[in-house]
Amino acid sequence: MALPWLDAARYADSNGFQQDGDTHQYIWRDWVVRALNSDMPFDRFSIEQLAGDLLPNPSEDQLVATAFNRNHLLNGEGGAIAEEQRNVILFDRVDTTATTWLGLTVACSQCHDHKYDPVTMRDYYSMFALFNNVPESGVPPGGGQYRIADPWIAVGTDSDKATLKSLEASLAATRKSEQETAQSTATKDAFASTEAALTANTPVDWAILKPATLAATGGVKLSVLDDSSIYAEGPNPDNATYTLTLPAGTTSLTGLRLETIPDRRLPSKGAGRSDSGNAVLTRLILKSGNTTIPFSTATATYSQQGFSPEGIIDDNPATSWAFFPETSKPYSVTLQCADPVTLPADASLEVTLEFLSANKQHNLGRFRLSSTSSPQPASRTALPDDIAALVRNPNRSKEEAAKLRDYVSRNLAPAALTSARSKTKAAEKALNDLRQNLPRVMVMSDKQPRQTKILDRGSYLTPTDPVSANTPAFLPPLPPDGPRNRLGFAQWLFQPDHPLTARVQVNRLWQFFFGTGLVKTSEDLGVQSEMPLHKDLLDWLAVEFRESGWSLKHMVRLIVTSSTYRQSSRMRPDLLARDPENRLMARASRIRMPSLILRDHALAAASLLNRQIGGKPVYPYQPPDVWETLAITKERDFTYPASSGPDLYRRSLYTFWRRTVGPVNMFDVSARQACKVRPSVTSTPLHALTTLNDPTWSEAARVLAELALKSSPDAAARIHFAFRRVLARAPSPNDTAILSRAWLKQLALYNQNPAAAESLLKIGTAPRDTSLPTTEHAAMTALCLALFNLDEALTRE
Repeated sequence: MALPWLDAARYADSNGFQQDGDTHQYIWRDWVVRALNSDMPFDRFSIEQLAGDLLPNPSEDQLVATAFNRNHLLNGEGGAIAEEQRNVILFDRVDTTATTWLGLTVACSQCHDHKYDPVTMRDYYSMFALFNNVPESGVPPGGGQYRIADPWIAVGTDSDKATLKSLEASLAATRKSEQETAQSTATKDAFASTEAALTANTPVDWAILKPATLAATGGVKLSVLDDSSIYAEGPNPDNATYTLTLPAGTTSLTGLRLETIPDRRLPSKGAGRSDSGNAVLTRLILKSGNTTIPFSTATATYSQQGFSPEGIIDDNPATSWAFFPETSKPYSVTLQCADPVTLPADASLEVTLEFLSANKQHNLGRFRLSSTSSPQPASRTALPDDIAALVRNPNRSKEEAAKLRDYVSRNLAPAALTSARSKTKAAEKALNDLRQNLPRVMVMSDKQPRQTKILDRGSYLTPTDPVSANTPAFLPPLPPDGPRNRLGFAQWLFQPDHPLTARVQVNRLWQFFFGTGLVKTSEDLGVQSEMPLHKDLLDWLAVEFRESGWSLKHMVRLIVTSSTYRQSSRMRPDLLARDPENRLMARASRIRMPSLILRDHALAAASLLNRQIGGKPVYPYQPPDVWETLAITKERDFTYPASSGPDLYRRSLYTFWRRTVGPVNMFDVSARQACKVRPSVTSTPLHALTTLNDPTWSEAARVLAELALKSSPDAAARIHFAFRRVLARAPSPNDTAILSRAWLKQLALYNQNPAAAESLLKIGTAPRDTSLPTTEHAAMTALCLALFNLDEALTRE
């Protein structure tokens, strides 16, 4: 039941057009499946899809339901005009809604009054106004595999939601802890001390440290120059680590300074070894013996945009400090110890510098290290020019004093507050990372009200008279006390006096089970439609649908248990002459089943079908490079990401549906580019080529053959087993005789050509029992494939 609804909703897993960006609209597809399985009343099913966002306190599911009207094409091509595309989308919404619920074709009313049905341009644009308040631009954002246009909501699994709730609670707790730490007496005293030290502006006493030992990875050679700086030469690996031992230079260590020293021998006369003279330092680790000395603050005289000295003292390998573009200037980084460290007089320090970024060969070429015992060294060095000017000004205004306090708070916080802030940042990052990875489903919203006007000849460039939201004038009016928006429209569809909604839906149910609706033109019940031969039956079914509480399962049960549906489809000459299309229902209709159902039936007969419900789209067997024609630029990769394991055997409902190149092994299907409610059934050799040669059918035949061979040692019993699996009945003696001859013929052929048998049995990835005789297995596979292709297997008799 879900498949026809997906066709009506033009559901697909991509936007269409040149780059055909992928979407997460499968979240809505899963909502449809859940709603139909639970027999959600059709009035609620419809209202939530048309206006779930406008219901009081809408749930996540009700918001997801509105994705029905976001399943349209999205044009992200370079020349697309946003406002033009937005109007194209609105035309599509009006047409889709009218066809799906009213059974009317109204598209011609974009430009002029309908030539046959009583639908005027004013009627059309009054419906247009219902959908004209969505905060959308008309084009999706560019870049990347997924192109999701506003508005959207992030939706996850139950596990995702539990994790999200846990991370939100964790973030709230860390923020509360940070706030309590910031307001503590100890923190306020530390801020006052730091600000006083800044104001006093006493110089920091730095002791230059001369390394005792030097080591580096990647073949880098380190040497000490006369000024105690360290120079790197030799190979310049993609990444490197420098390890130095140095005298402490003090017995009370409060900070460490790293100076970058430009050198003419280095690229661009800079201090780094990259071509630009830059370096990217990802981490600096300070140890005394086996004890790591933590830092609370890091400041720099200059930092490259997007890089920070704080990045070299945190535990995040993705953060770092660099100094591009003016790499030929000297810079310094001051690292303040979390607490003063008392050291013996002869103590030595071990300093490790890591250059492990994604920026290859960005290692330092010349640098120097110094230590200090001066209090708050980071607060008195490496100040930005504007902050240094404030420090030197004793007559600061209130605004200037506030700016200084803000700088101290953000950059020179005590260790306890810095730690609390780091925990908050980590919690925010974890939460944001999860939110970024959740699927985003495009939904409806009325958060951008617009004035709607009739468009002359349907051109967005020539608006004329303003109109307000309303329903077509020839139909019953909206209730006077009802809202004039999508919610009011959706509720109006199910008013007791509405002449179309129930008739349209039961007509399509009839079409689903009998191949043709009581009104043959199920997409158009207007003046140009065929007059129903069974008008009273159509009316009775419509009333029954409404009186049953709009229960689809009730109507399905009513139809499939009826004597009309349960008739034989055997044709009599007199019936053929009198009623060749079976419009009088004197026999059961013979319908070639949809290709998606045929594929699922083959998998089920072979016990391969994965019956899992819901989830991301899957990528079953398709020809190699099936999307190659889309790869006209290098903007994204269109290699077909073939699934493996159980995902190969999911129901066809879950196959990834690309609008520009639909699944090529599914014939007579909607292109999913526009609303389609009446299937087109054709008969061409391509269909038989698919069911005879596609890997899905061939593999299903091989696996079914294996089951048959294992079911019995008797050939007739094996044929009986496979026949019942495919056709759901026992074979007649004549069936068995014909199939036995076919089996013996295939066995003789494969005995003469064992290589062909081996080749046939290699199709598909499902494991094969190699203990079975190869030629017998191949012969039975050919027989099972023939069973899948019998008219009786392809047709609802």
